[in-house]
Amino acid sequence: TLYVAGGAVVKGGIEAKGDNIRILGPGILDGSDYPHADGPTVYMLTLEKCNNALIRDVIIRGSWLYTIAPCGCNHVTIDNVKICGSRVDNDDGIDPINSNDVIIHDCFLRTDDDCIATKGIAGYNNKKCENITITDCSFWTDRANIFRIAYESEADTMQNITARNIDV
Repeated sequence: TLYVAGGAVVKGGIEAKGDNIRILGPGILDGSDYPHADGPTVYMLTLEKCNNALIRDVIIRGSWLYTIAPCGCNHVTIDNVKICGSRVDNDDGIDPINSNDVIIHDCFLRTDDDCIATKGIAGYNNKKCENITITDCSFWTDRANIFRIAYESEADTMQNITARNIDV
Protein backbone atom coordinates (compact mmCIF):
# COMPACT_ATOMS: atom_id res chain seq x y z
CA THR A 1 0.00 0.00 0.00
CA LEU A 2 1.20 3.47 -0.93
CA TYR A 3 -0.69 6.22 0.87
CA VAL A 4 -0.28 9.81 -0.33
CA ALA A 5 -1.54 11.86 2.60
CA GLY A 6 -3.78 14.90 2.22
CA GLY A 7 -1.65 18.00 1.65
CA ALA A 8 1.28 15.97 0.33
CA VAL A 9 2.66 16.63 -3.16
CA VAL A 10 4.86 13.78 -4.38
CA LYS A 11 6.91 14.60 -7.47
CA GLY A 12 7.67 11.58 -9.62
CA GLY A 13 6.08 8.44 -10.97
CA ILE A 14 4.93 5.10 -9.60
CA GLU A 15 5.69 1.67 -11.01
CA ALA A 16 4.01 -1.26 -9.26
CA LYS A 17 4.25 -5.00 -9.88
CA GLY A 18 2.61 -7.86 -8.02
CA ASP A 19 -0.61 -8.72 -6.25
CA ASN A 20 -2.92 -6.73 -3.98
CA ILE A 21 -1.44 -3.32 -4.83
CA ARG A 22 -3.10 -0.27 -3.20
CA ILE A 23 -2.38 3.36 -4.15
CA LEU A 24 -4.50 5.67 -2.02
CA GLY A 25 -4.93 9.44 -1.56
CA PRO A 26 -6.08 12.17 -1.04
CA GLY A 27 -2.64 13.65 -1.78
CA ILE A 28 -1.19 14.72 -5.13
CA LEU A 29 1.16 12.85 -7.46
CA ASP A 30 2.85 15.52 -9.62
CA GLY A 31 4.81 15.00 -12.84
CA SER A 32 5.00 18.64 -13.89
CA ASP A 33 8.79 18.84 -13.57
CA TYR A 34 9.45 16.27 -16.32
CA PRO A 35 9.55 16.96 -20.07
CA HIS A 36 7.33 15.16 -22.56
CA ALA A 37 8.04 11.40 -22.68
CA ASP A 38 10.97 11.71 -20.25
CA GLY A 39 9.84 10.97 -16.72
CA PRO A 40 11.35 8.66 -14.09
CA THR A 41 8.96 5.84 -15.12
CA VAL A 42 7.58 4.94 -18.55
CA TYR A 43 4.07 6.08 -17.62
CA MET A 44 3.21 8.24 -14.64
CA LEU A 45 1.40 5.50 -12.74
CA THR A 46 2.24 2.10 -14.20
CA LEU A 47 0.74 -1.15 -12.95
CA GLU A 48 2.75 -3.97 -14.51
CA LYS A 49 1.11 -7.44 -14.52
CA CYS A 50 -0.74 -6.75 -11.28
CA ASN A 51 -3.61 -8.78 -9.85
CA ASN A 52 -6.17 -7.09 -7.60
CA ALA A 53 -4.99 -3.48 -7.77
CA LEU A 54 -6.78 -0.45 -6.34
CA ILE A 55 -6.13 3.22 -7.06
CA ARG A 56 -8.43 5.43 -4.97
CA ASP A 57 -8.84 9.10 -3.99
CA VAL A 58 -5.52 10.31 -5.40
CA ILE A 59 -5.03 13.47 -7.51
CA ILE A 60 -2.60 13.19 -10.41
CA ARG A 61 -1.33 16.21 -12.31
CA GLY A 62 1.13 17.08 -15.04
CA SER A 63 1.88 13.70 -16.59
CA TRP A 64 4.72 13.42 -19.14
CA LEU A 65 2.97 10.60 -21.08
CA TYR A 66 0.06 8.22 -20.31
CA THR A 67 -1.17 8.99 -16.81
CA ILE A 68 -2.50 5.66 -15.49
CA ALA A 69 -1.60 2.49 -17.38
CA PRO A 70 -2.60 -0.95 -16.07
CA CYS A 71 -0.44 -3.19 -18.32
CA GLY A 72 -1.22 -6.91 -18.46
CA CYS A 73 -3.32 -6.66 -15.28
CA ASN A 74 -6.32 -8.52 -13.85
CA HIS A 75 -8.92 -7.00 -11.52
CA VAL A 76 -8.06 -3.31 -11.34
CA THR A 77 -10.28 -0.69 -9.69
CA ILE A 78 -9.69 3.02 -10.24
CA ASP A 79 -12.06 4.95 -7.98
CA ASN A 80 -12.52 8.66 -7.26
CA VAL A 81 -9.29 9.64 -9.04
CA LYS A 82 -8.78 13.14 -10.37
CA ILE A 83 -6.42 13.63 -13.34
CA CYS A 84 -5.45 17.23 -14.06
CA GLY A 85 -3.49 16.96 -17.28
CA SER A 86 -3.35 18.69 -20.63
CA ARG A 87 0.27 19.72 -20.13
CA VAL A 88 1.87 17.71 -22.97
CA ASP A 89 0.94 15.61 -26.02
CA ASN A 90 0.18 11.93 -25.37
CA ASP A 91 -0.98 12.51 -21.79
CA ASP A 92 -3.79 9.95 -22.05
CA GLY A 93 -5.83 9.66 -18.85
CA ILE A 94 -6.36 5.94 -18.26
CA ASP A 95 -5.10 3.32 -20.72
CA PRO A 96 -6.03 -0.27 -19.89
CA ILE A 97 -3.32 -2.11 -21.85
CA ASN A 98 -3.90 -5.86 -22.30
CA SER A 99 -5.89 -5.83 -19.05
CA ASN A 100 -9.18 -7.34 -17.98
CA ASP A 101 -11.77 -6.80 -15.28
CA VAL A 102 -11.02 -3.09 -14.98
CA ILE A 103 -13.45 -0.79 -13.16
CA ILE A 104 -13.14 2.99 -13.56
CA HIS A 105 -15.63 4.73 -11.28
CA ASP A 106 -16.39 8.27 -10.11
CA CYS A 107 -13.33 9.82 -11.77
CA PHE A 108 -12.61 13.23 -13.30
CA LEU A 109 -10.12 13.32 -16.18
CA ARG A 110 -8.81 16.34 -18.04
CA THR A 111 -6.26 15.52 -20.71
CA ASP A 112 -4.80 16.88 -23.91
CA ASP A 113 -4.92 13.45 -25.50
CA ASP A 114 -7.38 10.55 -25.09
CA CYS A 115 -9.23 10.28 -21.77
CA ILE A 116 -9.68 6.48 -21.99
CA ALA A 117 -7.69 4.45 -24.53
CA THR A 118 -7.89 0.66 -24.46
CA LYS A 119 -4.78 -0.81 -26.07
CA GLY A 120 -3.24 -4.19 -26.75
CA ILE A 121 0.47 -3.70 -27.27
CA ALA A 122 3.41 -6.07 -27.74
CA GLY A 123 4.91 -7.77 -24.71
CA TYR A 124 1.74 -9.20 -23.15
CA ASN A 125 1.23 -12.31 -25.32
CA ASN A 126 -1.75 -10.76 -27.14
CA LYS A 127 -3.70 -10.84 -23.86
CA LYS A 128 -7.32 -9.80 -24.32
CA CYS A 129 -8.67 -6.44 -23.21
CA GLU A 130 -12.04 -7.30 -21.77
CA ASN A 131 -14.60 -6.56 -19.09
CA ILE A 132 -13.81 -2.88 -18.73
CA THR A 133 -16.53 -0.88 -16.97
CA ILE A 134 -16.53 2.92 -16.78
CA THR A 135 -19.24 4.55 -14.66
CA ASP A 136 -20.17 7.90 -13.12
CA CYS A 137 -17.20 9.83 -14.57
CA SER A 138 -16.55 13.25 -16.11
CA PHE A 139 -14.15 13.55 -19.05
CA TRP A 140 -12.61 16.61 -20.70
CA THR A 141 -10.07 16.42 -23.51
CA ASP A 142 -8.57 19.49 -25.13
CA ARG A 143 -7.54 17.89 -28.41
CA ALA A 144 -8.16 14.20 -28.90
CA ASN A 145 -10.81 11.58 -28.03
CA ILE A 146 -12.89 10.84 -24.99
CA PHE A 147 -12.72 7.12 -25.85
CA ARG A 148 -10.29 5.38 -28.17
CA ILE A 149 -10.62 1.63 -28.47
CA ALA A 150 -8.20 -0.71 -30.27
CA TYR A 151 -5.77 1.93 -31.54
CA GLU A 152 -2.18 0.69 -31.17
CA SER A 153 -3.49 -2.82 -30.75
CA GLU A 154 -2.13 -6.29 -31.23
CA ALA A 155 -4.54 -7.92 -28.77
CA ASP A 156 -6.64 -10.75 -30.15
CA THR A 157 -9.83 -9.40 -28.61
CA MET A 158 -11.32 -6.26 -27.09
CA GLN A 159 -14.75 -6.95 -25.72
CA ASN A 160 -17.30 -6.16 -23.02
CA ILE A 161 -16.34 -2.51 -22.71
CA THR A 162 -19.17 -0.58 -21.03
CA ALA A 163 -19.55 3.13 -20.23
CA ARG A 164 -22.51 4.45 -18.20
CA ASN A 165 -23.43 7.85 -16.82
CA ILE A 166 -20.53 9.73 -18.38
CA ASP A 167 -20.35 13.53 -18.62
CA VAL A 168 -18.28 14.95 -21.47
